[in-house]
Amino acid sequence: MAEIIRMCIGCRGRFNQKLLNRFKCEKSKVISYNGFGRSFYICEKCIKDKNIDKKIFRVCKNNKIDVTTLREIVNI
Repeated sequence: MAEIIRMCIGCRGRFNQKLLNRFKCEKSKVISYNGFGRSFYICEKCIKDKNIDKKIFRVCKNNKIDVTTLREIVNI
């Protein structure tokens, strides 16, 4: 069975899906992916990056997204 490769929205690196964190934008917040809707992947290195907010705004197509929930989810 082939491993599944996904791309991080921050660094554009390609990683095994199991190594990435999966999130989605819902009601102006970033939440853990719950199985419904569009989602995106972020690697551990990029989650800690202070400039990841801009990349999330671009993916969610909304510059009013609350990114603090992302840091709470991953305990940074």
